[in-house]
Amino acid sequence: QRFVFRLAFSVVRNMEDADDITQEVFVKLHQHRDRIEKPEAIKSWLARAAISTSRDRLRWMKVRKWLTATNPDADEISGNFNSPETLAAAKERKNIVDRWTSANLSPKERVVFQMHYGEEMTTLEISEALKMNQNTVKTHLHRAQKKMKHEMEMKDE
Repeated sequence: QRFVFRLAFSVVRNMEDADDITQEVFVKLHQHRDRIEKPEAIKSWLARAAISTSRDRLRWMKVRKWLTATNPDADEISGNFNSPETLAAAKERKNIVDRWTSANLSPKERVVFQMHYGEEMTTLEISEALKMNQNTVKTHLHRAQKKMKHEMEMKDE
């Protein structure tokens, strides 16, 4: 158990998240125990599962952080005052979200669009992070690009 915790902690750098990931990995092990043919393969399976689950957690934390940062007043409300640069970046993200709203992007299209352009992730990385088929990710991305292009053309007129 410490082995999985240490791997998870090395990726997420947070004890609570590492604890959650450790539990999640052992639940997965229990669910998939019949697929592991050799007992000596358990340690490598646990390592892969710990790292994969930790990376998934980081990706989702990044998405959640970005989505909550789209409200530039959120930090001020909580009493956490930011630098002008941080507030300017949050305002720019809010403007992007406003464009998404006017472009009528679905929640999945917004997340895929942000992960691809904002976080510079490949469609394969996005599909792994969201546990979504890569072709589905490509479809959401294509639809979002088409809607955003249409929105930009409308603003230019």
